[in-house]
Order: sequence, then structure tokens, then C-alpha cells
Amino acid sequence: MNKQVLYIEKLESKTLLSMVPNDPLLIYQKGLDAIHCAGAWKSSVGSQKIVVAILDSGVDLTHNDLKNNLWKNPGEIPNDGIDNEGDGYVDDVYGWNFANNNNDVQDRYGHGTHVAGIVGAEGNNSVGVAGVNWNVSLMILKFMDDRGVGNTGGAIQALDY
Repeated sequence: MNKQVLYIEKLESKTLLSMVPNDPLLIYQKGLDAIHCAGAWKSSVGSQKIVVAILDSGVDLTHNDLKNNLWKNPGEIPNDGIDNEGDGYVDDVYGWNFANNNNDVQDRYGHGTHVAGIVGAEGNNSVGVAGVNWNVSLMILKFMDDRGVGNTGGAIQALDY
């Protein structure tokens, strides 16, 4: 084989097609095109080892595109009423609610769920949308109440967490 053919073979082996997930509502996610997610997805679609904190109004813990990407506090035993890992927060399995100082991080306003979906909706699962990261661990730090109202103090506590 001559050098030209070898060079072409090498070039072809490095050419990748764009990664397009099968999520039916992806066509409405214009922002992903703007930040060239399809190109990034060729390299990686994320990792459960990466934890991203969502500081907002909480997250719908039963959402089909999010439930498999929720961070779970490895030091906490759910619903035992004990601060197992000694961080000052009892049963903080998915994060903490700084608006009400409890472990209820369920989103009743909707904004936090929307933000979490942009960051980490499970992709290529034939459901809903795709996040920038299809695989990620979303830590839920709720500092806004069920009306979408929060304060700087709650946001700072969430950052400290």
C-alpha cells in the first residue's frame, strides 16, 4: 500500500459521526445546538462519578429523565432519622432543603427540575429530552421555596453544603 492510502485510512478512522440521542423532545432543545452538544457527546456523555449541585427550587424526584441521575449521599441511611455521616443534616439522601431546613428537596415550583434537566436529563432513553450530561449525579440543594422565592442566606448555605 502506498503512503497516500495509509494516510486516507488514518483520516477515515478518526472521522466520527455526530451523536444524536433518540429522545423525542430533543428537537425543541435549541440551546443544545447553540453550545454544540452533539460534538461534545462524541467524546463523552458524562459520568455518574461527577456530582453537579443544582441550587434552585428542588427537583421532581420521580421525573423519568432525572430519577436515574440523582446523587445519593453515600454516608446516609434513608429515613432512619439519624445524621449518619455527621454533617449536621438528618436523612440528607439527595441533598438538603435550605428554604425549610429539612430533607424535602421535591420541586413544587418547576424551575429546579427544568434546570436539572438541562444539566443532566438522561439521554438516549427514548424519553423526553437529553441533558448536556446524560450520565451525572445531580445533588439537589433547594434554597427556593415552593413559590420560587429564596434568599441569599439560603443560597450561601447551599454552597457551603
